[in-house]
Amino acid sequence: MKFNAMILVGALAAIFMVAGCASTGGGGTAGGGALPMQLNELLERTMSTINGISGSDQAMAAHGALMEVEAELADVVEKAPGSSPETRAELSKMAADALPGFESAANRALGIPGVSDVLGPTLANLSRQLGSLL
Repeated sequence: MKFNAMILVGALAAIFMVAGCASTGGGGTAGGGALPMQLNELLERTMSTINGISGSDQAMAAHGALMEVEAELADVVEKAPGSSPETRAELSKMAADALPGFESAANRALGIPGVSDVLGPTLANLSRQLGSLL
């Protein structure tokens, strides 16, 4: 009986994965729904990282993660012009909604002694990249 239940669970998982892949779209336009999903994930990672900074030690630890976000965000910015008008509008709205919170968190972190030396250029570039999606 356990074996049959395991097969059923596996089959259902496979069906949901296929259905999920089919429903995400992604076809037809460059980027499709993938760019907004990628931007959302990058924004979440960025805010989580910045909000975890309480000193220069955390800033140094966060530097690598924020540089990864910076590179991935550059990819989104590069692909955005080739995406559908709907995708570009969604990216623009997401960036507009995120920028005030990002700027506030970045300014808070940069006000901590030693953080601006480590993260100042990276945070400024992330802000410019987000602004370019507006």
